[in-house]
Amino acid sequence: MIEVFLFISLKHMIIQEVSMSESNNIQTTKEDFDTFCGYCKKFVNEFGLTDWKVYFVHEPFDAMAECRTHDVSKCCIIALSSDWGSQKVTPESLERVAYHEVIHLLLADIDSLALRADMSKNSREVELSRAYHAVIRRMENLRFGV
Repeated sequence: MIEVFLFISLKHMIIQEVSMSESNNIQTTKEDFDTFCGYCKKFVNEFGLTDWKVYFVHEPFDAMAECRTHDVSKCCIIALSSDWGSQKVTPESLERVAYHEVIHLLLADIDSLALRADMSKNSREVELSRAYHAVIRRMENLRFGV
């Protein structure tokens, strides 16, 4: 009888520990999402990425945030995860994560060109040079003004 009770108690403790660790995950709030979107919009404008149509979503996934791009339509989704695991959510962390995701957007054309299989080597080199210089000009404009 004691063994059965001990087994049930241990089983209950394990279940309780698992559910407690899941509930200890830090969740981002609507306010966090609004702050994140504000930072993203600021960096999109600062980097001169106004040729992109940017949408924002707030949903659970396995990263703190991500940038999903479609280079042909110049549309992207910047997503903030609602589940940050054990990462603390602060205005500074939201700003840093937003900056990181907008840099992904900044480099999206280069990423897309690097993955294209339908271009000749020469064409790809020309297009990559164009894309690299577009990034360089944006960064120069940011640093030194237009």
